[in-house]
Amino acid sequence: MYTISMPRHVPLPLVSQVLFAGGVTAFGWVFFGFGMLIAIPILMRSELATYLKFLGPLSTARGTVTQVRDTGGIELDQRVYAVDYVFTPPGGQPVKGTSFVRGEYQAPDEVTVEYRPGHPQDSRIRGLHTAEGGWWSLITLIFPVVGLAIILIKFITGLRAVRLMRHGLPAVGTLIAVKQLKYSRSENGPPVCRLTFRFTADGRPYQAYYATDELKPAWEIFYNQANGVTYNPARVRKMSGILSTVRKFVPAGMKQSIDDSLAVAQATAPPAESELQETVLYLPANPAVAALPRSFDTGITLDERGNLHGNTLRGIFSTILPVLVTLGVCEWVYLLISNS
Repeated sequence: MYTISMPRHVPLPLVSQVLFAGGVTAFGWVFFGFGMLIAIPILMRSELATYLKFLGPLSTARGTVTQVRDTGGIELDQRVYAVDYVFTPPGGQPVKGTSFVRGEYQAPDEVTVEYRPGHPQDSRIRGLHTAEGGWWSLITLIFPVVGLAIILIKFITGLRAVRLMRHGLPAVGTLIAVKQLKYSRSENGPPVCRLTFRFTADGRPYQAYYATDELKPAWEIFYNQANGVTYNPARVRKMSGILSTVRKFVPAGMKQSIDDSLAVAQATAPPAESELQETVLYLPANPAVAALPRSFDTGITLDERGNLHGNTLRGIFSTILPVLVTLGVCEWVYLLISNS
């Protein structure tokens, strides 16, 4: 019987496990981190870095081109040239600057220079670019954006799970349907199945869903019998003999898998209702928001008092990669800004 008071205390490692654990999430952080390491230097050399400086009203002055040089860069099949110039703002000292142009450029003797009032060091030749890289540099954001999208999807889903973990009331859900989906989580792996559990809250029936590629024997028997899957008794007896022999020479973990497979193949009666029942957590304010504790992450269970338990080490280690990536990106930005 559940005796815990609400809202339920959820340990920090368990919150970390729900928010950050998982191979897909780790892939997202790696994709985001390496993407940012590539994108940030390119973007800082693009017009994006200077765009905001030239949004407001600009002052103008006459300037003189001192040199046109090849940067060695190529953009849209055109060479990029740097145009050095000097100008003198009214009442000030001569200021040097550099603008960029794509393709051959015949520099006139005099040019019109635009600069920020009070900040003549932020200047450009009218009609030319302020940086070597153009707006095409934004394409480098594809990789970190994809990684960030994966992270945010997991994080938002995790926050919803944490809310359910803190405020969710337990109920007994009974398996009523198993639907085999058309994809698997690994190449040549078993297909993912969508399980539907029915539970009662406030006297009304509701449903909770759980997707997995690891069916318990009772779930698999339920699925097989619901879909008319039968086994040849003679073949089952033959395979049972072979597997019984093999079972003597395999590790303990494999023995359990063999036992489960035999139980499924030899089943002739439907599983007991208790074997098809799972604990469901639902929000009292909206029982339609419900989930199985095991759906939050691997190894999360609900004990008899209503406390949630998870893998503490998994929760702690799951925060290492996000912290390293975040610190690495911040350090990289700081180094680039301080050396620019």
